[in-house]
Amino acid sequence: MARAWGEAVLGGRRAGRSARWGEMVTDPAAYRQPTSADWASGSALLLGPAARRVVEPWDERYFLYSEETDAALRAGDAGLRVRLVPDAVCTHLLGDSHTHPQLWALLSVNRVRLFRRRHGALPTAAFRLGLVVGSGVRLLTTRDATHRAALRWLLTPSARWPRLVRGVRGS
Repeated sequence: MARAWGEAVLGGRRAGRSARWGEMVTDPAAYRQPTSADWASGSALLLGPAARRVVEPWDERYFLYSEETDAALRAGDAGLRVRLVPDAVCTHLLGDSHTHPQLWALLSVNRVRLFRRRHGALPTAAFRLGLVVGSGVRLLTTRDATHRAALRWLLTPSARWPRLVRGVRGS
């Protein structure tokens, strides 16, 4: 929760300088050596047989975003480790979530979904509020459509979030 608020107040790049205040590590030096992490987000994830037994079936409720985070956290819960290997590289051809408002909104609501699954209602309300504040501040300072979409969906009752998934799947 502190990281959601750190990113809301400081911005993602500044907050990412400290593991305490940002979810995404923004220091390039941190990616030069192999290391372990609780989870890692990205377009490539390799699972060994033990990890596959723990994380399968893949949880489609987190369609496109947070699937790999959920899988990594479940693997960690089972005593397995996530290893970041700088020599392993891939090319993601289709762009990223920051370029499409509905994708950024989906990433935002899936973060709340995953947090709720692991932490309960009251901490989730505070986490969600941190994301709302962060999106609101970014919208005021950038007028960016991605933050407008995230804010809209974060303020929408969660029972309606499956509509966002259907909309993204249909596009």
